[in-house]
Amino acid sequence: MSRSISSLVFALTFALATLSGCATVPGGDQGPAMRLAGVMSDVYVTSMLERLFAAGDPRDTARYLVGRESDKMRRVEGMLAGRYIQAFTEPELAELVAFFDSPLGRKVQGTYSSVFYGSLAESGRPAEIRKRMGRRLAKQFKTTFTVAELKEVNRFYASPLGKKWRSEGQQIDRDLFADEDMRVLRQVAELECLVETLTPEVRRQRAGSASPETPVAVILGQQSGLIETAVEGCTCAVGQLVGKEGMQKMWRLSQIKRAKQRAGIVASGACPSPTAGH
Repeated sequence: MSRSISSLVFALTFALATLSGCATVPGGDQGPAMRLAGVMSDVYVTSMLERLFAAGDPRDTARYLVGRESDKMRRVEGMLAGRYIQAFTEPELAELVAFFDSPLGRKVQGTYSSVFYGSLAESGRPAEIRKRMGRRLAKQFKTTFTVAELKEVNRFYASPLGKKWRSEGQQIDRDLFADEDMRVLRQVAELECLVETLTPEVRRQRAGSASPETPVAVILGQQSGLIETAVEGCTCAVGQLVGKEGMQKMWRLSQIKRAKQRAGIVASGACPSPTAGH
């Protein structure tokens, strides 16, 4: 497995810089800390993929690539659970799981994660970025939640535990992303390129098979050479694009413009083609 795909999984699950040597989490895999960490990482990854890729083949391909190394994702969740254990009591964790693992709780955290993810490329002082993020969150909640849902959400955040979550839980998010945002954006840009490269193969094989619903895992699971070629080309093209534009400017381009610029870099011979294995 390429190091690029491995690091991509880390970036998409809270961008922890070091994952080895994770201690055993009190309560084990079924304890409230690990259950909360699992919900949060799943919601965060889902919100990223929904923001980047249309439903269907592109998003399915992206989720397959992210999930290829689930053992490393579990280590990320273990480290996140360790932070939760430091911040919350076991009864509090159980209550947080009950809320955030509900449809409404997932919707709340998904909205927060989507807005938070969108703020990574912004420039300015952290306090200014958080203010802008708060305004966008308020607007997003008003447009996506019903009046009844907002009352329930307000009830949770007005409670002692809700107030503590806003202080402690969201600080954990910010701490884990501290000084990592540029690395995250680069690796997400590589995912973007990989999905653009590999989705046509998924569609081609589905169109030529008796089952148009063949899972991505079945199709790409037999295409390790194609994936490695795509990884090499995408890592190079994104690196060249970052060197040319700078990370923040590159990320402010539309997905279409990023794709065109990557294609130009490949056409110039500066990088191998991600589709050379087709």
